[in-house]
Amino acid sequence: MSKEKSVILIGGHGCVGRHILKEIAGKFDHVRIDVAGRSAHKAKGIPDGVGKVRLDFHDSTAAVETLAGYDFAILTMGPFEEFKSMPHKLCIEAGIDCLDVNDSLGAAYDIFSLDSLAKERGVSVLTGMGLNPGLSTFMLHSLFKNMPRGRKCIKNWLFGGAKEDNGAASVMTMLSYLGPEVNEIWKGAHRMVKANDDEKNSWHRLPLFASASKFVHCPSVEAWTLERSKEIDIREIEWCDYRVHFQGLPMWIVRAYRKYAVLRSYRNIQRLGKAMAFFHERNKRFMEGLPYSVYGIECSCEGRDYIAYVAGYTVGRLTALLPAVFAEHYVNDKLSLSAGIHSLEGDFFDRTLLEDSINSKIDIVYKW
Repeated sequence: MSKEKSVILIGGHGCVGRHILKEIAGKFDHVRIDVAGRSAHKAKGIPDGVGKVRLDFHDSTAAVETLAGYDFAILTMGPFEEFKSMPHKLCIEAGIDCLDVNDSLGAAYDIFSLDSLAKERGVSVLTGMGLNPGLSTFMLHSLFKNMPRGRKCIKNWLFGGAKEDNGAASVMTMLSYLGPEVNEIWKGAHRMVKANDDEKNSWHRLPLFASASKFVHCPSVEAWTLERSKEIDIREIEWCDYRVHFQGLPMWIVRAYRKYAVLRSYRNIQRLGKAMAFFHERNKRFMEGLPYSVYGIECSCEGRDYIAYVAGYTVGRLTALLPAVFAEHYVNDKLSLSAGIHSLEGDFFDRTLLEDSINSKIDIVYKW
């Protein structure tokens, strides 16, 4: 009989965590799964057989002691802009491998700064394994396999439905996107540029939609991590940006957050994020909008257009996809992990195995 493995899901009370639990709870022999948070009693609707653990990162000694009792940690608490690399450092000190769904550029810088420490302690950290970066990176790599060498222009589009389940952390993350500058790939290099919500590129009609929608210019960790890709040469990319349509979000809020730095303080984002999440949950059944999202990538190269998109799933479900897949691969010893910090651009996994796993769970449409 094989040794029991143990997985701790930190932030499992939230929307993404619940989707991950739905995918992995009770599906593996000899695997113990626990959900952790600062208030374990808040964990409601947890599947049978899943334990509840109290874990507070601000009590680092107790957190390390708790984490040391597990083999693998999945980090879905948010927003990552608040925690940055603190949870990862504690996992490294505890000697356990971990995975996150980080989509904060500031947090990504901090997390990758732990690479030497992770290698020294023999710990593997998989970062940016959510929707963007993560699933979007997988889709982009799939497109690039079918494209010729040459100059490329890439657009990433996310349409978030108004009737989706959105916790406070996801709303806070959305608000943190709304700074005066965003990062993107421009003329073959990663750069910061002025956010532009008014140019014609802000309007776009996604597949399955009858009319165009206005999208907000957002930062993307992927624009930075792509520099590490062994399969994509960003010197071929003329530009690559990321734009999001938050269905139901007034543009005056976007403009205000772009303009006034005081609104972007963590305390103000936290207050407004919690308030917006509360009223959204109370009123979403009365809203006009979609209960799901659409994510699309369009790339032009050598006079041809290459498209990938996924529709009909919530942002929470799409964000939870890769963590669930990698958790399954980890407990089944199908990941060939080396110590250090890895993003999806690395070579720590069997890409064919990953493709088969993702394609068995969601439908991605490719056109070229």
